Amino acid sequence: MLQSTAYRARVGGDEFLILMPETGATGAARYISRVRAALGRVGLPEGLSLSLGAATPEEGETLTAVIVRADAAMYADKRRERGSSRPKSA
Repeated sequence: MLQSTAYRARVGGDEFLILMPETGATGAARYISRVRAALGRVGLPEGLSLSLGAATPEEGETLTAVIVRADAAMYADKRRERGSSRPKSA
């Protein structure tokens, strides 16, 4: 499901980070859709949910800034109906 150049890391108790350096906003949106579809097929146990956020780098933006925006997108997804997550570039 992930390209070989992707980096995966656990960054908190229940938070994970995936860096996909060869993937833009469209690819990130496709990946999020595939994850949601896969979970839709198998389901999540009662009381569990999945919130996703993505961000693509702006010109001159640091990795830290991109991660902060992705984290904000994930928390925005968490506040919604745990539904659609969209990559943000701004």
